[in-house]
Amino acid sequence: MGPFGVTERAKPLADELILSSPAWLRARGGTLSTIHASGSQAFVPKNAKTDRSIETQPCGNVFLQAGIGRMIRNRLKRVGVNLSNQGLNQNLAREGSIDGSLATLDLSAASDSISYRLVEELIPSDWFFALNTVRVPLLELPDGTIHQLEKFSSMGNGYTFELESLIFWALTTATVRYRSQTTQVKVSTYRDWE
Repeated sequence: MGPFGVTERAKPLADELILSSPAWLRARGGTLSTIHASGSQAFVPKNAKTDRSIETQPCGNVFLQAGIGRMIRNRLKRVGVNLSNQGLNQNLAREGSIDGSLATLDLSAASDSISYRLVEELIPSDWFFALNTVRVPLLELPDGTIHQLEKFSSMGNGYTFELESLIFWALTTATVRYRSQTTQVKVSTYRDWE
C-alpha cells in the first residue's frame, strides 16, 4: 500500500483515521500518514481544444475532504438542494424555457472565484476550521516553485463542488429573497461535471 500523504495540519486527523481501523493499520504495515507540503499543478483535457488546470492533492487530504463534502451535501438536502439528483434542475430549466419565469446563471471557473477570505466570512467558524484543516494551502507549479493559494478550494479538492454549491445557493437565495421581499423563491444549483 502506497503512502497516505497529508499536509501537516491534516496529519492528526489522518493518523486518527488509520488508527481507528486495525485492519487498515495492518494493511499499511503499521505505518501512519506521511507529510506532504503542497499539492501540485496538473492539466487535464477540458474539451477537445482546451486543458483545465487542476491541483493534485495528497490522497489523505482528499479522503478527509470528501467526508466533509458528503456532510455538506447531506445538509443541503435538508433545504431541498439535492446535488445527487438533477431532476429538479431539469424541471426548472424546462419551466423557465417555456414561460421565461426563471433565469440561469452560468459561472466559468467557479471554483477559482471562491477566495479564502470569502469562505472565512461566510462559513460558521466550526465548519471553517474543519474545511481549513484539510485544505491544501500550497501549490507546486511544474517549474518547482511553491505558491500560497488565495482561492480556498481548487479542482482536485474533495469538497470543492459541495462548498461552491453551498455558497452560490446561499448567496443567490438571500439576494432573491431580499430583492423580492418574500421567502417563496425558486433557487437551485447544477453542475456540468461529475
